[in-house]
Amino acid sequence: MGKKKTLALCAAILLSFGVKANAQVKDVSFTASPVLGYTWWHNNLNMGDTPYYGVRAGIGLGPLIEFRALYERSYNLKGKLKGSSWGALQSIADKLEDAKIHIDRLGGEVKLNLWDGTALTPYLTAGGGLMNFKYDYPVAPGKYKEEQLYGSIGAGAKINLARRIALTLEGRNIFFNVDKNNHYLAAGASKNGRLHNWAAQASLDFYFGGTSEYPKDAVSRAYRDAFAGGYRGMKFSLEPGVAYINFNDKSIFRNQWFVGGSLGVDLNPLIGVRGYYYRAAQSPRTRKLKTSDHMQLFGGKFIGRLNFPQGVTPYISMGAGYMLVDKDNYVDKFGTRLGRSGLYATAGAGIDMPLHRSVAAYVAVDAMLNRQDNPNIKRILEPSQVNLSMMYQAGIRFHFGSPSPNPRDVYRNYITSARGAAREANMSEINKLRAEYESRIAKLNRELEEAARNHDAEKVSRIIEEKNALDNIKSIKSEEIIRTEYAYPKDIVLTTSQFESLVRRVVSEVKGANAQTITNANVMGSSLTDLDKILLINALSQAKYRQHLAPQQIVMPAVKKDDSKTEQLLERMEELVRRVDRLDRSNRDLRDVTLQSQVLNAPVAPIIQEVRTPSGDDVVLVTSAREPVLRFRGLTLFTGPSFGDHTTWNLGLRPIFQIGRSDFAFAPETFIGLGSNDGFGLSANVLYGFRIGKILPLKPYVGVGLGYTDINSTVRFGTNVIVGTYFTDILGGKLSVDYSIRNAFKNNQISVGYTFNF
Repeated sequence: MGKKKTLALCAAILLSFGVKANAQVKDVSFTASPVLGYTWWHNNLNMGDTPYYGVRAGIGLGPLIEFRALYERSYNLKGKLKGSSWGALQSIADKLEDAKIHIDRLGGEVKLNLWDGTALTPYLTAGGGLMNFKYDYPVAPGKYKEEQLYGSIGAGAKINLARRIALTLEGRNIFFNVDKNNHYLAAGASKNGRLHNWAAQASLDFYFGGTSEYPKDAVSRAYRDAFAGGYRGMKFSLEPGVAYINFNDKSIFRNQWFVGGSLGVDLNPLIGVRGYYYRAAQSPRTRKLKTSDHMQLFGGKFIGRLNFPQGVTPYISMGAGYMLVDKDNYVDKFGTRLGRSGLYATAGAGIDMPLHRSVAAYVAVDAMLNRQDNPNIKRILEPSQVNLSMMYQAGIRFHFGSPSPNPRDVYRNYITSARGAAREANMSEINKLRAEYESRIAKLNRELEEAARNHDAEKVSRIIEEKNALDNIKSIKSEEIIRTEYAYPKDIVLTTSQFESLVRRVVSEVKGANAQTITNANVMGSSLTDLDKILLINALSQAKYRQHLAPQQIVMPAVKKDDSKTEQLLERMEELVRRVDRLDRSNRDLRDVTLQSQVLNAPVAPIIQEVRTPSGDDVVLVTSAREPVLRFRGLTLFTGPSFGDHTTWNLGLRPIFQIGRSDFAFAPETFIGLGSNDGFGLSANVLYGFRIGKILPLKPYVGVGLGYTDINSTVRFGTNVIVGTYFTDILGGKLSVDYSIRNAFKNNQISVGYTFNF
């Protein structure tokens, strides 16, 4: 009866929701939860119902999906209460069943929150793990221990107490198969089949990391999208790759290479789904990539990234599929044809390595549970009966989607819109005030005319004073509104000659007319006014970029007119500008280029220079005095025929690293060869790009290098010679055509490629 009431309460909680509350933590978060629960065991089990306690910890991928590990341990509550001296606790103990066994559960589960943003959120769980039974056997006294695999499904409700704290109430069904020789089976019970047991539990979930809510303004959303992969909304992926399955020792299948790929969609930067297809290589345990239909894989998987894809990003995956085996032609490792098609499940992890916003390399490892190697999977009792194989994958991901807007452009538009709105509001206020004051002045004019006709000198004098005061108030109010319109920071612009004259005057005041160098201490410890110091420091902080500003202007932040002190500072500023102009006319020959770095101990100014990359692009570089030797400039994907002593169709990639600011580039290269003669190659090359101006959209290049090739089991180490050209500005990148001579004309390749610019 107690079990039914508890489960009914859980069901009632699931059906009640809808109150708006603090939302679940978003993005990637970490969870930790203490747990208390109670288990009602199946009637065929000879053990009393038991309470338990434990802990769960895991990771959340957004507000809806969580992966959690768990540890739970049974607790002999009746024995503890019996040992109490308080009679009330002993009375409660008499109503409890006596636990005859000690149980530990270690496992994991997936939690799916059905929605987000309500005070009460229902959820579903599914998982499994290992359960240990420890007990005393009365027939043969002694301690006994047994291991049992179990599965579980459940449902519950999460009560969001705060943004990062939630109370959860959950009901679970825990099921496992029963060994007919287990001693905890009740007398006369059926010794076959799966037993289902019920449990209810409560936990307090704590969330760490992540963000409490998504940004509401356009600027914050643009920056978030830019740092979350560079795409807005969903993006699609095309992923060519290879796979290798290392079947378990008890399997009849041979270890096998596969060639294929996957197609899928990322629902957001953290969560994606994929469908894939692989064909077996004709030579199962070699790198020959000629495929056959003797074994094929059709499957799908879920991908959950553990971070935003801004660098090397780990992810977890779960999936399932179907292994199609040609039972008439597939020869297993025992020389027979007993291989059969069947379902399989996978779970594992991988790493994404971004090469470009639209390109990433990946590697993954999955544990595979297939039906052929586990024919009695529904009757598995313990871990030793599970036969797992390992699946290794590698490939390239190509992303397609709507790029996120440039955050800087969004911010500029926001500022422009805000200024326009403020200007309209201020003009409306000015017009309103003007109308009010003009109406008041018109009324005073009428009163003044009437007083003049009546020769009332006293009234005429009073009206004139009131009118003058009203005109002054109108002028002041209009000026205040105009000032609020321009409350945004603006710039004071000094020409180069004015700036140098200002510097000379300050130097003279600090160290005398013939001063050559000054320091921060000289400036801050001098008799200069605070405004002089502010002007000097701000001007010098901008001066190192003056040779790049047009038309040679130094930009300094303005001081806002807030109070009387600010008004005085502004007057002082105007006086200073007049003094600078006078000094400028008398000291045009002053050229103290190095003063600013001597005053502020500033680093060497950046070098801004237009250079040309080896791939043919004219770019503007902003570099420091120390520059890296190699700069990653692009990634070329190419394909084409290879001929000579063997013929293949090659697929490959060639990253491009510019050497310094020269026209040379380091270009390593790798390719695979497909066809009747499979192949593989790896080389290191140096390319030189020619400058032919802007007349034609061509950027020719030549290169030499050393490499390794293995084509049709013929291994060679030799030279490479590359001649080709780029066709620039093709869909944001470059199209390339080149001819490669490998191993002194023993292998020749004509390829067409596309370069993604970085």
